[in-house]
Amino acid sequence: MLDELKEKHIPILYNELQNLSDEDNAFFHPHLFDKKTLESLLKDNEKYYIFYYEGELIGYCFIRTFGKFEIPTLGCIIWGRYREKGYGEILMKELEEETKKLGFKSLMLKVYNKNKIGIKLYKKCGFKKISKEGIRIWMIKHL
Repeated sequence: MLDELKEKHIPILYNELQNLSDEDNAFFHPHLFDKKTLESLLKDNEKYYIFYYEGELIGYCFIRTFGKFEIPTLGCIIWGRYREKGYGEILMKELEEETKKLGFKSLMLKVYNKNKIGIKLYKKCGFKKISKEGIRIWMIKHL
């Protein structure tokens, strides 16, 4: 279940983000992970969510247009202990539904080419590679 980021989520999200592995930090760094930055996201016009499943906090994600793009960009992370258990597919389906509710017909993402688990998930969920930018790959899905 996606829950839009709220003030009550900041402490637990902060703790999870502080405990990311080095690999996770290398692949997922959409913004600073300090409390001030997390609190500022509450006032942002973009959509930030925490992802719960059966009462457990499984991950964190967002849908952003940066105020100018016609196709939003998603970013997500599933905490390491929950990976490769099917939660990624559930999260992607929920993000797609949220994207449709926001009135968008496509969703894009950028993933590091070394992030094999992420690439495997995105392909499985129907994302297609559209370009390569250095060490990252751009992917899109039409909803």
